[in-house]
Amino acid sequence: MHELLHKECEIIKLQELLERDFNENVNEDNHYEEELKEEEKLNNPNNLNKNITD
Repeated sequence: MHELLHKECEIIKLQELLERDFNENVNEDNHYEEELKEEEKLNNPNNLNKNITD
């Protein structure tokens, strides 16, 4: 019984680590997507023309 509880604690710890890693990856992906959007804005010729005429 004690061994089963120990294994259960290990599983819970691993689940928490997986969840944390997943959340970190999602945050990194979101940050990367934002950077790509900003870069696209800068590289889009239509935006450049718009900025010049404004």
